[in-house]
Amino acid sequence: MFRKTLSRLLLPTLRFFCYLLLRQNNDKLRKKGRDRELITTMKRAYTVLLEGNHLNEDLTNGPNTLKTKGSRILAEAFMNVREYREEDDFYFLVAKEWVRDYEKKFHRTSLACVILLPLWFASVLFLDDYIAFAVLGLFLLGLILIPLIGMLAGALGKGWRKWVLTGVNTLFFANNFFIVF
Repeated sequence: MFRKTLSRLLLPTLRFFCYLLLRQNNDKLRKKGRDRELITTMKRAYTVLLEGNHLNEDLTNGPNTLKTKGSRILAEAFMNVREYREEDDFYFLVAKEWVRDYEKKFHRTSLACVILLPLWFASVLFLDDYIAFAVLGLFLLGLILIPLIGMLAGALGKGWRKWVLTGVNTLFFANNFFIVF
């Protein structure tokens, strides 16, 4: 059971760190030697998928099915770039495919914070007379934490959405900071 729980936590964490590494310029990544770590990680993932009979040697689905969504995404990344298997940077391409569209998760989180904050603010405003002081403190803490989480999640995204979501959450944070304090 511990091993199953560890595997459910390890793959998303590994994917997040691969995403952070691949956000850098490829030349800078190679110059620092971090591409070797990425390639070693992808080689290890490939051997684990082969040993568990989740992938065949020709990078097609194996006889055993994968149980977690994270491991299915990893196996699909190998299957999507199988035509580049003979190239030197195959595992680097697998890592890029694995984290492709990963920034959408951060965009959704930041957008959820933008939508949640006015609802939270309205609940604080309308329920102020009916809740205890300690609970009101938690509501006020939420007014600070929600835009802070939105700012951090927005900053991890890419493109113009990154700047818009980070900016809106920053404005909300500054506004709520002066309201609370």
